[in-house]
Amino acid sequence: GILQSVAQTQTYQKERAFYRAQEELFHTIGKAADYLPLHHLLGNLLLENDNFDQGIAKFRAIARTYETRGQHAQALSTYREIMQLFPLDVETQQKMIQLYLQQQRFEEAMAQQLQMADAYYQLAQVDEARETYKTALELAPQARNEQEWRARILRHIANLDEQRLNWRDAIRSYEGIIHIHPDDEEAYIALFRLYPRVGKPHLGVNVLDKLIRSYLQKRDVKRVLSLLEDLIEEEPENIPLRARITQLYTKMGKREKAISHLDVLGDLQLDAGKKEAAIKTIETILSLKPPDRNAYADLYRELAGHEPPA
Repeated sequence: GILQSVAQTQTYQKERAFYRAQEELFHTIGKAADYLPLHHLLGNLLLENDNFDQGIAKFRAIARTYETRGQHAQALSTYREIMQLFPLDVETQQKMIQLYLQQQRFEEAMAQQLQMADAYYQLAQVDEARETYKTALELAPQARNEQEWRARILRHIANLDEQRLNWRDAIRSYEGIIHIHPDDEEAYIALFRLYPRVGKPHLGVNVLDKLIRSYLQKRDVKRVLSLLEDLIEEEPENIPLRARITQLYTKMGKREKAISHLDVLGDLQLDAGKKEAAIKTIETILSLKPPDRNAYADLYRELAGHEPPA
């Protein structure tokens, strides 16, 4: 019978007698061609014997047969086995998505679309990856937690557009994320970096200020300082960043930290031809009573043409 044949095949497998195992299976399949577990066993046998292409083809045929019979759970299970063996198999992913959609399992379809987009990306098919993300985004209204899915997919699209140097589309995606999650730090920082690349640095400063205000409203000054210090490490010559961190340190009474940043800020302002702003910065330094006050006072006289405020 079938069970006896399966047991015999498995014995041959353990003994690494693949040819005899295949012969036993082919003989049994000839008697019970519609019994798919036999075909599944044959697929595994082919894989074990390093017949990868034939094994995968067998699994695909099994999945298609399950689909034809309306046995969707078994079809999906078989497709998942293929995916474990061949994670970049886009064709199988498409089949799985179709099955999920037929059953109105929208969130599972979207999750599979994200995997498929990642597969396209790894295959260096970037346009196809982006289109797949867009298709997933169109499904988001069908999900129970639509906004969470939208934010998740938009983040993938934004990351992809950044890598493609498509700044404007990346900006639109990050703006969409902030609309959904007004406290999303990653999106704010991305916009702060991206706006200058499209000639709108003032908008970058605006989003940074909005993020800073949200933290200060929660009295999380520590997070603001950490954020600004990290950004300054990346962009040491960024004047708006230096200006904001000096204001904070000054308000907190951290004189040495404030003077350190103000000193750099003044130099940056002078290099940028912002003489009046530099004079104001030196005034602020003098008000903090720095140890080398005379040097700053001399610089003030040289720039302003008169004595510094008492």
